Amino acid sequence: MEAKIKEKAKLQDLSIEKYIEILIEKEIESIVSEVDETAYLFKSEANKNRLLNAVENVEHQTNLIELSLEEIE
Repeated sequence: MEAKIKEKAKLQDLSIEKYIEILIEKEIESIVSEVDETAYLFKSEANKNRLLNAVENVEHQTNLIELSLEEIE
Protein backbone atom coordinates (compact mmCIF):
# COMPACT_ATOMS: atom_id res chain seq x y z
CA MET A 1 0.00 0.00 0.00
CA GLU A 2 2.81 2.45 0.79
CA ALA A 3 4.41 1.88 -2.59
CA LYS A 4 1.21 2.84 -4.37
CA ILE A 5 0.84 6.03 -2.35
CA LYS A 6 4.44 7.07 -3.05
CA GLU A 7 4.04 6.29 -6.74
CA LYS A 8 0.90 8.42 -6.96
CA ALA A 9 2.68 11.36 -5.36
CA LYS A 10 5.46 11.18 -7.95
CA LEU A 11 3.09 10.86 -10.90
CA GLN A 12 1.15 14.02 -10.00
CA ASP A 13 4.02 16.21 -11.20
CA LEU A 14 4.46 14.50 -14.59
CA SER A 15 3.19 15.65 -17.95
CA ILE A 16 0.47 13.56 -19.57
CA GLU A 17 2.94 12.36 -22.22
CA LYS A 18 5.40 11.09 -19.60
CA TYR A 19 2.56 9.49 -17.62
CA ILE A 20 1.37 7.60 -20.72
CA GLU A 21 4.94 6.50 -21.44
CA ILE A 22 5.22 5.09 -17.90
CA LEU A 23 1.91 3.26 -18.23
CA ILE A 24 2.92 1.75 -21.56
CA GLU A 25 6.22 0.54 -20.07
CA LYS A 26 4.38 -1.05 -17.13
CA GLU A 27 2.03 -2.87 -19.49
CA ILE A 28 4.97 -4.26 -21.45
CA GLU A 29 6.66 -5.39 -18.23
CA SER A 30 3.46 -7.15 -17.22
CA ILE A 31 3.21 -8.95 -20.55
CA VAL A 32 6.82 -10.11 -20.34
CA SER A 33 6.23 -11.34 -16.81
CA GLU A 34 3.19 -13.35 -17.90
CA VAL A 35 5.16 -14.95 -20.73
CA ASP A 36 7.97 -15.85 -18.33
CA GLU A 37 5.50 -17.41 -15.87
CA THR A 38 3.86 -19.45 -18.62
CA ALA A 39 7.22 -20.69 -19.89
CA TYR A 40 8.21 -21.64 -16.35
CA LEU A 41 4.96 -23.53 -15.74
CA PHE A 42 5.26 -25.34 -19.08
CA LYS A 43 8.79 -26.64 -18.34
CA SER A 44 7.33 -29.75 -16.71
CA GLU A 45 5.43 -31.86 -19.25
CA ALA A 46 3.10 -33.16 -16.53
CA ASN A 47 2.33 -29.63 -15.31
CA LYS A 48 1.86 -28.38 -18.88
CA ASN A 49 -0.67 -31.15 -19.60
CA ARG A 50 -2.50 -30.51 -16.32
CA LEU A 51 -2.79 -26.78 -17.03
CA LEU A 52 -3.91 -27.24 -20.64
CA ASN A 53 -6.48 -29.81 -19.50
CA ALA A 54 -7.78 -27.36 -16.88
CA VAL A 55 -8.14 -24.62 -19.52
CA GLU A 56 -10.04 -27.03 -21.77
CA ASN A 57 -12.33 -27.97 -18.87
CA VAL A 58 -13.15 -24.31 -18.25
CA GLU A 59 -13.77 -23.65 -21.94
CA HIS A 60 -16.16 -26.63 -22.16
CA GLN A 61 -17.63 -26.13 -18.66
CA THR A 62 -16.76 -29.71 -17.64
CA ASN A 63 -15.21 -31.19 -14.49
CA LEU A 64 -15.70 -27.94 -12.57
CA ILE A 65 -16.10 -27.68 -8.81
CA GLU A 66 -18.45 -25.06 -7.41
CA LEU A 67 -17.99 -23.71 -3.89
CA SER A 68 -20.02 -21.20 -1.93
CA LEU A 69 -18.32 -18.31 -0.15
CA GLU A 70 -18.95 -20.07 3.16
CA GLU A 71 -17.11 -23.18 1.96
CA ILE A 72 -14.12 -21.12 0.87
CA GLU A 73 -13.78 -19.34 4.22
